Amino acid sequence: MTFIDFIILGTLYILFTIIIYLIVNTINKHSIKKNNKIIEHIENINKNYKSLFYFLDTNYTFEFECNSLQKYKNNNNDNSIFNYLCNIVNENSNQWQNLITIINQNKNIYQKYMTNISTIQKQYSGLGYQKNKYIFLSKKKYLKIEDSLCQKVILKPPITIKITITIFYISPAGRNRYFTNYICNEKIVIEALKKLEEKKKYEQTKEYQRLILTPKKRYEILKRDNFKCQICGRIQADGVKLEVDHIIPISKGGKTVDENLRTLCHDCNIGKSDKLE
Repeated sequence: MTFIDFIILGTLYILFTIIIYLIVNTINKHSIKKNNKIIEHIENINKNYKSLFYFLDTNYTFEFECNSLQKYKNNNNDNSIFNYLCNIVNENSNQWQNLITIINQNKNIYQKYMTNISTIQKQYSGLGYQKNKYIFLSKKKYLKIEDSLCQKVILKPPITIKITITIFYISPAGRNRYFTNYICNEKIVIEALKKLEEKKKYEQTKEYQRLILTPKKRYEILKRDNFKCQICGRIQADGVKLEVDHIIPISKGGKTVDENLRTLCHDCNIGKSDKLE
């Protein structure tokens, strides 16, 4: 027998062994699945729970492109990424809040579901090995196959959110590329929603409403009202000081928005004080 013949026979033997192993393994898996009480019970449990879960895609990808290398370096940190995510969440906060609610509901139901699954596994694990005969299969291998088959039928509803944010910069010529991936979960979304809620509450305060009445905003209102008191009609040339008034006073819940602002002279503004008209 030549060396080449030996190699060919060896190769054929290995292939034959692999084929036999695959055939036997397939037969064993089929037999385990067919006669296994755990899988049968899990499938019955699934019928009760499947309609309770929300199955939806919870993987999100966002890209944060920088127009310079310096901007990339300045924003390549957790704080900037969090602020970027806050902007994303702010664009559709209701959608993100609903998603968090769904994830939490899935988590609560999944915990009860897995408690039932665990009880079944403890009760029936390995029992099929004694009741049925298998080809060249140890109990250890049987349990491994059994667990693998069970994992395939166990429901896997989304119980977490995965957000991938890629911050990147590409040089004008395209020769240099810089990028960093940040992986976030629902915890950072909850933090973003909390921050936005705190911001909304602050925007309702008297302090904030007075703060946003900037010199620029005052000028815009004066110009809109033709630099004339909206009560007595006098202008600055008449020797009066013009002021911007909140029609509904801030102390009474009024907001610093155009429709609640008007031009008054100092005398009319003092006379009105914080009364509602």
